[in-house]
Amino acid sequence: MCSPNGLTATPLLDLSATYALTKFLAEQIAQQFAMQHGIEVLSLRIPKPVNMDDHSTRKDPILPQWIAFPDLIQAYVRGLSAEFSGFQLATIVRETSKHRWDLTRAEKLLGYQPTCNLESMGYTLRDEPTGYGGAGVVWGDG
Repeated sequence: MCSPNGLTATPLLDLSATYALTKFLAEQIAQQFAMQHGIEVLSLRIPKPVNMDDHSTRKDPILPQWIAFPDLIQAYVRGLSAEFSGFQLATIVRETSKHRWDLTRAEKLLGYQPTCNLESMGYTLRDEPTGYGGAGVVWGDG
């Protein structure tokens, strides 16, 4: 997709899914608001946070992109002091052996560097679902 001012936005997920569509539309609204009002707007695409202090979260495999709270907090704090203009979008995920997300934008824009490797802390990874429309895609089988 390309907006009239040349900014591009690429949806992460199939926009036929309500969840993905609402997130994408929120980003588009933020982008338009930044353009129309000449302000800085930062949108962070974040996954599910994991509370490392809750050891029960280690019993079930987690999705590769899930993030520990310290890394998420780092991204938010850096986002509050980042210098940029207009609308910016960055994906925030963690370090993982199944890394497939490009953190270049978050690294350049925020100086974001994930530090928590959940695998080395006893978490196991599961494969990502092929779609996000069915039961159990976020957590577990039910």
